[in-house]
Amino acid sequence: MTREGAESAPALRREPLVGQGGRFAIEAGVIEAGVLDAGVLDAGVLDFHALAALQKAMSPRSFRAIIDTFMTNAPAQIEAITRLIATQRYQDTLWQAHSLKGTCGSLGASALHATLCDIESAIRTERPETLGSLAQMLVRQGGTTWGALCRNFDLAPPSLNATALLPEAGA
Repeated sequence: MTREGAESAPALRREPLVGQGGRFAIEAGVIEAGVLDAGVLDAGVLDFHALAALQKAMSPRSFRAIIDTFMTNAPAQIEAITRLIATQRYQDTLWQAHSLKGTCGSLGASALHATLCDIESAIRTERPETLGSLAQMLVRQGGTTWGALCRNFDLAPPSLNATALLPEAGA
């Protein structure tokens, strides 16, 4: 749809990211404009450019193995981070958060990456009162990220039992 006097948008074409069987695709014109279509790319959750770079650097089988490994290991890492925050073991939290942050950055899990950066910052600047709400955000974003990966890569969602471990917001 265009407004009077406005140029119409160029036709968008779909380009597969992961090859046979994968549903992750980009709308080329939307990407070039710097706006991600949430229905296609789960904007703010997954970073197309990081996923594309990772996929380009390896075979389809290796790329799928990286995603499968993340889906298997990240829930336990988030559970560990929430447990460490709840027990006020902040140096261990910092180590776990930093480890998962690197994985999320490489994989393009941008929402998780940003929250993990915030957790690191809160510990380094001695603001533990913010960690309870950040842990809650981390668990929610874990679910959102896995949902996006499941939709786009035909995966079953992992189990995340961190909700019971969460401290009260502000704790």
